[in-house]
Amino acid sequence: MINMIGRIAAQPWLMQPDWMRAVQNIVAREDVTSGITNAAVRARLEARKEALAANAKEAGETSFVIYRGSVGVLNITGPIMRYGNGMNLSGPVRSLQAYAEDFKTLENNPSVDTIVLNIDSPGGEASGIAEFASHVRGSKKRVVAYVDDLAASAGYWIAAAADEIVASETALVGSIGVVFSMIDDTEKLKKEGLERVEIVSVVSPKKRPDISSEEGRAQIAAWADKLGRKFVAAVAEYRGVSYETVLERFGGGDLLIADEAKDAGMIDRIGTLDALIEELNTNKGAKTMAQQTKTAERSGPMTAATLKR
Repeated sequence: MINMIGRIAAQPWLMQPDWMRAVQNIVAREDVTSGITNAAVRARLEARKEALAANAKEAGETSFVIYRGSVGVLNITGPIMRYGNGMNLSGPVRSLQAYAEDFKTLENNPSVDTIVLNIDSPGGEASGIAEFASHVRGSKKRVVAYVDDLAASAGYWIAAAADEIVASETALVGSIGVVFSMIDDTEKLKKEGLERVEIVSVVSPKKRPDISSEEGRAQIAAWADKLGRKFVAAVAEYRGVSYETVLERFGGGDLLIADEAKDAGMIDRIGTLDALIEELNTNKGAKTMAQQTKTAERSGPMTAATLKR
């Protein structure tokens, strides 16, 4: 468990801080809402626990994959970690690996014409998100992202990769950026009479940045900047806008409510999940010509670089 907590602290995250605490609680086998003061986050976590408990009692469909006619719905909810790593992630946190397997199942199901990613997530671990988003964009089936309540950080990166984004009227999207959440336990160790000693090889002086020093924090900030630029570039490509547009109009790390997000170009339209599924069942088929054209337009002019990509 200690190794897992250390791993969490050392990873780059695309997630909001209160939800990060929820992940740490699960790893420490504490109540998922322990120490979380944000009432809205506490309410969502409690609601998710109740919903999962209710779904576990039902036979048939899982709580993550639902079939509605020719539409396969993959529910991406709560914080996302890349792997389970032996943790019980059937609660408020689920692994990206599990979502990828579910997505592949929907792709291979001949009765599914369209895949809907029903997203309500504050984000999660940065590792693996780019690859999963690339798989979503490259799917031969039409993929529509529906933002039920929240698509923040990693959740928005995944949504942006879909052919279209539809959001509820009160949904929040954005929080584009990368965070390293480090733990400085120097004072704690001093109180316990302990001292951490690390000996680093002379050829790798930057292998262990000291987060208590200005130089160490600058090194970690540089990592965040590099990953953040990749995040912005991916969103720009998927949404068919310039890198500068994402920086200027997509919130700068803030969350935008649905109508603001639509005006900024972060989503395509506002609607309900039921109406979306009904519409998709009426207009069956893989990616329509109009949708393919729209995707091509977002990708920009067909250059040598585009063809290579």
